[in-house]
Amino acid sequence: MQPLKLLVIVMGVVIVVGLGIVVAAVIQRLGKHGAGGGRFDTANLLLPKGCRVAEMAAAGARLALRLGDGPDCQIILLVDPESGRETGRIGLLGQP
Repeated sequence: MQPLKLLVIVMGVVIVVGLGIVVAAVIQRLGKHGAGGGRFDTANLLLPKGCRVAEMAAAGARLALRLGDGPDCQIILLVDPESGRETGRIGLLGQP
């Protein structure tokens, strides 16, 4: 009977330790992908003179900013939201 009690105590300790490890792993992963993950302080994008952001939309893993208010503002800027850097530009041309 003594070995059985010892086995039950040891298994209970193993379960508690294992549960603690799982909880710690979940907290660590949530900390990486939560509000603090991938943040940047300030991102400055250079817009052509006289242009403003007219519209924003998600474009896959990027953010698409459509510019407006001027003939030189027919551009869509693609921005990486994690770093705040411009990754590309798409010029909008009218048909002749």
